[in-house]
Amino acid sequence: MSRCLPSCCGLSADPGPETADEPRIAVIIPCHGEGRMIAEAVASIQEPEPIHIIVVDDASPDEETQRTLSELEAAGTAVLRLGQNRGVGRARWRSIQRFC
Repeated sequence: MSRCLPSCCGLSADPGPETADEPRIAVIIPCHGEGRMIAEAVASIQEPEPIHIIVVDDASPDEETQRTLSELEAAGTAVLRLGQNRGVGRARWRSIQRFC
């Protein structure tokens, strides 16, 4: 795991005193045209402590995925939409750059 991930979303590698409200874990979910499956992936995350979920859309062309992403965003999930399909690796990297 990259040293950047612990500092994701404003967190530091040395968080100091822990608080129950501050996430220490970021989950990055890249997608491209998965439609409702992306909502199922987000819903399937079972973590007892607070986490930050980031969905990265790698320029999905279909309306169902766009609708699902909008619903997730409205519910508070961070969604990063890329303008061009560049692949799963690039999608993950862009989310790290954006949220770290």
